[in-house]
Amino acid sequence: MRRLADSLLKAQLRSPPAAATTLPDGAIPGLAVRLGTGGTANWSFLVRVAGEGGVRANGKQLLGPKHRVNLGRYPQVSIAEARAKAASLLERAKKGVTPTEALNLKPMANLTVEGLAQQFLQ
Repeated sequence: MRRLADSLLKAQLRSPPAAATTLPDGAIPGLAVRLGTGGTANWSFLVRVAGEGGVRANGKQLLGPKHRVNLGRYPQVSIAEARAKAASLLERAKKGVTPTEALNLKPMANLTVEGLAQQFLQ
């Protein structure tokens, strides 16, 4: 798999695809740019966290389900910035840290409309 380059991404944005397309980056496993039909490009990173899938009898941590993390929109987030963010998240995932913890995001699974309204007002 080859590494993404600015020239390739700019060419893709000049003539957007007919359907949503994902272009993987060969530099960091799981890093890709998702191209939309409207000429948008968003960085996406898929990662599996060590230990989320349990632990084997020999103590080896199993990988859990995939987490998709949006790293920002291209070209506001450059290729180098996206690779740096993805590399950092990958290293943390190997140590058992989920992307939401690494990015200090609050999980919204238990969020109610009332709770969201209170957060908005604050």
